[in-house]
Amino acid sequence: MARLLLETYWIAAAAMVAAAIVGWMGFGRGDRRYNWAAFALADLGITLAILSAVVQTQHEKVLRRTEQLASAIGSGDWRTVGQLMHPQVLCYGWTSRQQLLTHGQELTQRFGVRKVMLGTRQPVTLGDAVSVRCNINTEHNSAEFTGTATSTWQLTWVPTAEGWQLKQAEAISFMGGLGQLTSLFEHKP
Repeated sequence: MARLLLETYWIAAAAMVAAAIVGWMGFGRGDRRYNWAAFALADLGITLAILSAVVQTQHEKVLRRTEQLASAIGSGDWRTVGQLMHPQVLCYGWTSRQQLLTHGQELTQRFGVRKVMLGTRQPVTLGDAVSVRCNINTEHNSAEFTGTATSTWQLTWVPTAEGWQLKQAEAISFMGGLGQLTSLFEHKP
């Protein structure tokens, strides 16, 4: 219920519309009870709007972290990428932050990743964790690939003392076929 109230503005807008209607009805009738109800509804709408703007829910925090991760990868800011990852992050056989950072840097250089853009993002709460299914478009310029690649990822974030950190990354689909992408991430000891 809190997510519904804090992540959407339509409830606040509906309260304000109801306040206007009730106030108009009260003005036409000269009945103070309508005016008091209109003030109460307007107060509710304003309070909900302020709370929605000020309070960040878990989903909003994780979506912001997902945006930071995409931006950092696209700009080559591997220090920030590392800070956003859990020390035991999992991704196709890679089981540590350092392994995944090293391999991720190699892949972005190899395929000339120039920009990472997030499309649709769907957060879901899983116990203490929040998982985000997101569509990602990456712009590339390399000898192996030039153009835009599209993929869908499931990113699972967990709360830590350092804030929300990426615990698991799993590709759901990839423009050229998931097999092509997962073969790049296979851990070869």
